[in-house]
Parts: sequence; C-alpha cells; structure tokens
Amino acid sequence: MGQGQSRESGRSGSLRFFSRRIKPRFYHHSLVIGTVSSLGYIFDCMKALKHSLFVLALLTFSLCAIRVRAEFVKQVVVWDGEQANKGAGWANPKTSTIGPQTVEAHSGHTALEFKFKGGSDKDWLGAGWNWCAFQTGAYGTDITPFKYFTFWMKTKGKVAKPQINLLCNGKAFDMPEHHTEKVSVLHYCPQLLDGEWHKVSIPLADFTQPKGFDPLHVGELQMFNAGEGDGSFFIDDIGFEDSAGDKRPSAAAPTSAPAGPVLALNRPENGSVLTFDTFYPSNSQPSPLNH
Repeated sequence: MGQGQSRESGRSGSLRFFSRRIKPRFYHHSLVIGTVSSLGYIFDCMKALKHSLFVLALLTFSLCAIRVRAEFVKQVVVWDGEQANKGAGWANPKTSTIGPQTVEAHSGHTALEFKFKGGSDKDWLGAGWNWCAFQTGAYGTDITPFKYFTFWMKTKGKVAKPQINLLCNGKAFDMPEHHTEKVSVLHYCPQLLDGEWHKVSIPLADFTQPKGFDPLHVGELQMFNAGEGDGSFFIDDIGFEDSAGDKRPSAAAPTSAPAGPVLALNRPENGSVLTFDTFYPSNSQPSPLNH
C-alpha cells in the first residue's frame, strides 16, 4: 500500500507538475499567435491602402492625359493605309491609276499613288480617293469641329500645278453642289516639287463651299495635275485637325488608333465612326467630275 500510494502520488505530482508548466506555454503561444495575426492584418491593410493609392494615382493621371489630349490633339485620320485603310478611287483618263502601293510611304508601309501621263485640254489629269468606298447617303466625316485639312504628299516625275478639292456625300453621288472650289497645293507648300515628303495643311475656310454642300458628311479627296505631266502624286495620312502643327495620332483614327479620345465623329447612318475594312478597287467607279 505504501509503495502504491507513493507511485500514485508520484504520478499525481507529475501531472500537477506538467499542468503548471503547460499553462505558461499555452498563454505564451496565444500571445505570439495574437501578435502575428495583428501584424498580418496591419500588413494586409497597408497593402490594400497602397493598391488603392496606386489605382487613384493611375486614374488621376489618365484623366489628366485625356484632358490634355482633348485640348491639344483634336484630329481624325480618314486614310493612312494601315489602320484607316477603307477606300476606293477613280482616275482620268483611263491610262491613269490611283490606289494603295508599298514602294513609297510617309508612315507605315502604304500610301496612295496617283499615276498619270498626258494633260491636253481634252485629256485632263485627275483622280479621287473616297474613304467611304462610294457609299451614298449619310456616310462621311463631320469636318465642322476642325480648322485644317491635312495630308502628307510627295511628287515624282514631271508634275505641273497640283490642285485639290473636297467632295461631300449625299443621296446621289458627285452632284455639282458636292464639290468645294479647288485650291493650289503649291500655295500652301511651295517646296512640294522637290521630291521629298511634305505635310500640307490647308485651312478648311479656304475650300469655298457651294450652296447645298454638307460638311457633316465629307468623303472624298480629289486631286488634279493642272497641265501636262508624266509622273505621280503620293498621298498619305489624310485627315482633319484643329491646328496646322505636325502632329499625328498613334493610331490613329478612329481607328487607329488611336491612342486617346477622338473628338470628331464620322457620321454613317448609325452615327458611329467610320469602319476600316480593306476595300480599294482602283478605277472601279469613274466619277462624272464637275471640273
């Protein structure tokens, strides 16, 4: 009995001993776990705050960039051969041609070439590029928010006096009231015939509009070699701007694309901007030009 009591009391004492040692460890681990949990919560909050501040800064920067671009880069590209590549053309006489080519280009890999030879009184040299692909009706570019018609141009070979005008759209194609008066390109770019690329900026106010002209639906550039010639006009990056500065969107157009907001809308029947499908049948539809 004595020995049994002694072993009993020994086990009991051992249990009491362990219970006394466990309690401090239990509270110690609770304190550590609570501290780690609190620090984790604080770190999570800091991460969330940092992320929120980053998003706020990015949003603020984006809004500022949009505002700056809206104030200073109001322009639209209607044809550049890459992102804005929809169009169709006509040329006179039948030996002349107009269409996209990849030998010469101001930007990207494609530009228009109006290739001609002749120029007698009965054989006038002219062409047109229609970025609505000859669709009649409510198609074209609203030019009322802009001040300038702009494009890049290069000449090659024997060239006389380049002239251009703009054509608006309507229920029927190429009516007399659809043509602005012609302007001389050399008046705005005297060095044009040096064989290099030049940006031409012509105030829209200089294109005299006849009664009945629709500036909400402009869809064609017409060009002429006013005299005898045997050469080419190369045209690229056709568009409208509110300044004559040498600026281009990255992309253009309300295609491409452009990086940033486009502030003028082309106006097809559904009110959206022009689509940029690839369609350029050169000389597919001659124009009864009012020349």
